[in-house]
Amino acid sequence: MSTTRSDITDDANSSVNNGGGLSNQEEKRIVLKTRFEYRDASVIYFNMKRNMRFKKIMKCYYELHNLDFDNIVFFSYGRRLSPEQTPHEFDMENGDEIEAIDGWVLR
Repeated sequence: MSTTRSDITDDANSSVNNGGGLSNQEEKRIVLKTRFEYRDASVIYFNMKRNMRFKKIMKCYYELHNLDFDNIVFFSYGRRLSPEQTPHEFDMENGDEIEAIDGWVLR
């Protein structure tokens, strides 16, 4: 099993004004653990802000594993994640897990 850590930054979401209405506590970075069991049991840790969209970590995950966007589905505690959603919308906290599942398994 391999383990990787990735820091993701998004300058568009890191303004000082914090126009999204999030408190300073919610604006803090959290670490999400992504596990892909079906190929190599790899684990990747993503460090991101709670208001950053999941598409950032999804894109990074696809690039790291040379995967096609249409073949992977992401879940957290049984809920499918959309690229446009954020950890804040799911009340995710530091250490929460995301599962990356080969979409062919679900068909």
